[in-house]
Amino acid sequence: MNSIAPGIIDTDMNQDLDYEEIKKEVPLNKIGLPKDIAKCVKWLVEDEYTTGQVIEINGGWNM
Repeated sequence: MNSIAPGIIDTDMNQDLDYEEIKKEVPLNKIGLPKDIAKCVKWLVEDEYTTGQVIEINGGWNM
C-alpha cells in the first residue's frame, strides 16, 4: 500500500492561507496545484512495482 502526503495545495480548503508568505518557505517557490497530486495518483495506479511508500508532494517544503 502507498500513500500520498501533499503539502499546501491550492484548494478551497486553503483559501484563507497567505500563499505569498508560504511560497517564501517552499524551495520551488510555488503552491501545489490539484493536478500535481493527480499526476502522482495516475502514476501510482499505473505502476505495478512500487509499494509501501509515502510520497510527499510539497515542492521541497518538508525535506
